[in-house]
Amino acid sequence: MRRAKWIPRLSTRARLVVLAVLCAAVAELVLRTWWLPSQWRAYDAPADGQALVSADGRSIILTVNWQCEEEPELVAHESADHVDVLLHRRAFKGPTYQCPENAVGSALISTHLSTPLAARSLLDVVAGRPVAYFDGRDLAQPSYLPPGYGDPAHNPSPGSAAPAAEGPSWTTGYRPRQGGPALVITQTRLATPAPEPSRPQATVDGHAAGFSESPTSKDRSITWSDGAYTFAVSSRPASLPDQELLRVAEGLRRS
Repeated sequence: MRRAKWIPRLSTRARLVVLAVLCAAVAELVLRTWWLPSQWRAYDAPADGQALVSADGRSIILTVNWQCEEEPELVAHESADHVDVLLHRRAFKGPTYQCPENAVGSALISTHLSTPLAARSLLDVVAGRPVAYFDGRDLAQPSYLPPGYGDPAHNPSPGSAAPAAEGPSWTTGYRPRQGGPALVITQTRLATPAPEPSRPQATVDGHAAGFSESPTSKDRSITWSDGAYTFAVSSRPASLPDQELLRVAEGLRRS
């Protein structure tokens, strides 16, 4: 008969350590398999925000904000005559004060189409309405920039159009290489025709234009409308001469 090997008994302290390790392992397993996946609630939401369709028609870009959520995902479903879009959101289910630090933000997000949008309609499938988007083919590009100004300081970004009277608005900014005022070009699609200035100070491509200066931001701008879009070429702050702003305005070209 074989004698059993002697197994030393663990002290009370050692048993407590082993028990603590086992509890920690079980807690981590529960956290990974149950609590973490369940702390987010997935739902589909309207594609609210300013939208731009790239010049090649294959990318849809949208401005989004999120609060106590993960960064939303822009989803598109294509058919022969229309493209449906929606935002796939994941909201934090716990109390607001427990929101992760990275669960708040704003960004430009995009999705890509297998074929250009072309004449197909763009529909917000959740809201049940067409998406008012800015056509990237109409985004004007300057053929003239003042000396010292080169490539854009950033990609086109949403402007600050008043939604009651205007449509999507996009802005491109330029900064001089050696420092100085920013040159900002803003283009807004009109929902209704804009009245021309009663006392025009200049003309751009035959359209009446006016100069103005913001009392708060000290921007100096030349603004005009061609019936489809309102344009503004601004110096921030108001350091560029009016003649330079006018020359930039006259040199804007659309593809």
